[in-house]
Amino acid sequence: MTPGPERRTEPDTPDSELELLKLRVDYAWKWFSFHADQRTKMFNFMLVVVGIFAAGVAGAWKDGIPELAGWLCVVPAVLTIVFMLLDRRNRDLVWLGEDVLRELEKRYLFGENAQIANPKDKQIPYGILWRQTREEKDWLTRDYVTLSIRDAWLGKHRVWLKLIALLICVAFIVGAVYVFSNAKEIAKRATPVSSAAAKSEPVTPNVAGKQPRNRPVEGKQ
Repeated sequence: MTPGPERRTEPDTPDSELELLKLRVDYAWKWFSFHADQRTKMFNFMLVVVGIFAAGVAGAWKDGIPELAGWLCVVPAVLTIVFMLLDRRNRDLVWLGEDVLRELEKRYLFGENAQIANPKDKQIPYGILWRQTREEKDWLTRDYVTLSIRDAWLGKHRVWLKLIALLICVAFIVGAVYVFSNAKEIAKRATPVSSAAAKSEPVTPNVAGKQPRNRPVEGKQ
């Protein structure tokens, strides 16, 4: 019996196109999810590091070591600047994934002009990222300040992550300037350990002409 011709799947068959679409969606989603998650983790890590340095500044201030306290303000200020640069890079990578997902939604998943009804029976664009783009189309033409205020009101990460990092950086810079400018006063405020111990040492009162127990009796010369 002669075997029949080998069956091959042509690249333009529906099954092939469906598999290709699945690969595109999966790849774009994993790209977006990874960098969005990395962005959040970096922000949490920054808060932990800043908290550690803030505790170190408080300890150095209390112990009267202004030089150490000042440098403990400088280091986290520099780290927050580095964080803002890295966050901007992660933001751009997240946007790359959003662009691909938005195009896939428009062409294959939801349609370009399709609409659905929300719980209030209002017609809204059908999609997720594509819907966001259609609803914010008019806002994207506004100036940068107006758009940033609106995004901050909506609680968007692109505004608040950068703003929080900037406020932390400014706070540590101001702290470093203050500490270095008032180093002598900060050092004088620290209480020496010896004098504090001397003040806390109990002294037995002199009763009936007797010498205090904690004082040596002077011998005759």
